[in-house]
Amino acid sequence: MKNILFIYLLLLSGGSFAQPVITAATNNPVPGEIYTVNSCDKSGVTQGSGGAAVTWDFHTLSSTLTYPYHFVSCVSTPYCDSFLGSNLSAEVTVSGATNYEYFYANTTVFQVAGNHYSISAGFQYFYKPEVIWKYPVVYGSIFKDTNMNYLSTAINYNIVVDSNVIDGYGTLILPSGTFTNVLRQHTISVTYDSIPGTGVNYSSSQETYQWFAPGYHFLLLSIQLDSSSGTGLGTSFVIYTSSAIAGTKMVANENVLAEISPNPASEVLNIKFYTGEAKKATVTLSDITGKTVGKISSDQINNGANDIQYPVADLPSGLYLIHLCDGVNNVTKKVVIAH
Repeated sequence: MKNILFIYLLLLSGGSFAQPVITAATNNPVPGEIYTVNSCDKSGVTQGSGGAAVTWDFHTLSSTLTYPYHFVSCVSTPYCDSFLGSNLSAEVTVSGATNYEYFYANTTVFQVAGNHYSISAGFQYFYKPEVIWKYPVVYGSIFKDTNMNYLSTAINYNIVVDSNVIDGYGTLILPSGTFTNVLRQHTISVTYDSIPGTGVNYSSSQETYQWFAPGYHFLLLSIQLDSSSGTGLGTSFVIYTSSAIAGTKMVANENVLAEISPNPASEVLNIKFYTGEAKKATVTLSDITGKTVGKISSDQINNGANDIQYPVADLPSGLYLIHLCDGVNNVTKKVVIAH
């Protein structure tokens, strides 16, 4: 009996110190997932220490801006043809402007292919992609990466040398909740920037700390420090995610999105939702792959009840997702269209 008890305690002890592992299967994003990103007041925020079994407490972070980060299939976006080989994209809408980020995601690596910026109508092309993860990712993992990118609006070229190390694991406490088995990635980046024909050449440096957890397909927290102030590295931005629709898991707040009828629908969808204040809201319809098939509304909504009628007679039969984002709430519900 003693020996059995000893083995049982030993197994428990080993389990409590098990280190997290991130792979493509656990962490590659999936089209249809939506995350709410919170941009925070950076005053007094520091990254804390690395190491084993660390607790990072950021529960006092103060959000100053929220926006949705929506993973979609590359082919569902307007600029996929500009990033050959990209198989994943993210639609990021901030202050009414929609930007797109493009990725290469496979079983061995997760890379950035490029971006399209709505405000400047410009592209950032990575003709040597930026590596975010080399799988598997474990505590102590180290890798270097040199990426090259071209910014079309400024006609300048960047060479960026990244040194990455997974420098800690443990528990992360955010305003959105507590997460265990978290890995922290520390990236030191040196950027060499040049504008052809001008003789302007300069370099800048930054450090980024990002926290990830197996099974959570996006970063939990990111703290960036850079040298733009000219007085050494200072915190330049802080963001964390507060909610997610992961795979088929739906986030539903009945105080916001109350009713979709009929369901199944064949001709017209009636969408009724409520809000406690007048604000701008975006309501979209996507298919099950994450491709946006309809922009239902992007207008100011009223305090109280709101009703929208949306025609679906021309859409193929199948399962669809209705997404509502008003800057605070990020809600998704299923609807079936059947003819």
